[in-house]
Amino acid sequence: VLKNVLSTNEKQNPVLSVLTYSFNHAKFLRETIDSVFRQQYENFEYIFIDAESTDGTQDILKEYKDIDWLSEPDGECGALSAFIKGLGKVSGDYVIQCCVSDGFLDSNWFKDGVEFLENNPDYSLVWALEQRLTEEGLLSEITRPEYFDFPPPDGRKALISWLATGITYPESNYIVRTKVLKECFPDEKKSPEHHKIQPHLGFIFNFHCADYKSKYLPRVVSWSRIHKEQRFKRLKKIERPAAMKYLKDINKLKLSLLFGKKTVTLVDGSVISVPNFSKFERIKLIFSIFKQKIRYSRFVIKPISRIYKSFLRRLNLYKIN
Repeated sequence: VLKNVLSTNEKQNPVLSVLTYSFNHAKFLRETIDSVFRQQYENFEYIFIDAESTDGTQDILKEYKDIDWLSEPDGECGALSAFIKGLGKVSGDYVIQCCVSDGFLDSNWFKDGVEFLENNPDYSLVWALEQRLTEEGLLSEITRPEYFDFPPPDGRKALISWLATGITYPESNYIVRTKVLKECFPDEKKSPEHHKIQPHLGFIFNFHCADYKSKYLPRVVSWSRIHKEQRFKRLKKIERPAAMKYLKDINKLKLSLLFGKKTVTLVDGSVISVPNFSKFERIKLIFSIFKQKIRYSRFVIKPISRIYKSFLRRLNLYKIN
């Protein structure tokens, strides 16, 4: 029933693994899957982990012969257990996860993302912007449109920007090297509890602590659907406190870096190794974090960005008239 759309020459044509986890989201399933198969990059495998849905999900999956899927109960850690199960099936050089209600707007994203990582071995992750999609399927606002006018930094500067803002990569579109994802993704037994509850945030935290580099590409490539049964709405009482601990951990990490420590102790007592900064870099870090805080302040950057866009729109209307 299964398997992949794989290359015959992996060295020239690296394989991208697409990973989706689902529980009772048949309503949006075909849109998500079809957006994956519209991609212009052929060398991918699609791995789908279903938590024994009861809404017809498996019947839909049976329609797609090129999806490697399984349906069985989640493990002890719920979605984290399912995702780790999926990671164990991955055979590609790179991984992109696709939440079951999300999908891709740019049919060249797989190709361009993989190509960038192939040509830039110092970078481990590439990402772009996402656009909101309503439950009825209508596109709405772009998430962080100010990034078109004021792009976020790359490389180690991305670490500094993250320390200043805590902003994560869009879960709907980042492409990451498989070995890096496996290294940094939360573990069912060893990781802090709040990383198990919010594995995406746990991955981002570990990624930056490992000093890996990321690259932002200025384009809208995916949609993120807003709907009534979203995980963050259903599990708000559990996930929000975990997210707050993530932000507190970032503050602890700042202090560890500024004082030249080799580890950071998280809010739950866990200890994680941190990047090495020279004395000069630590002094520079203070000013860099402050600069990034101002640069992306909602009271500074967004109004400037919106005024600029509004001016261009009015200018175009004036030319038309």
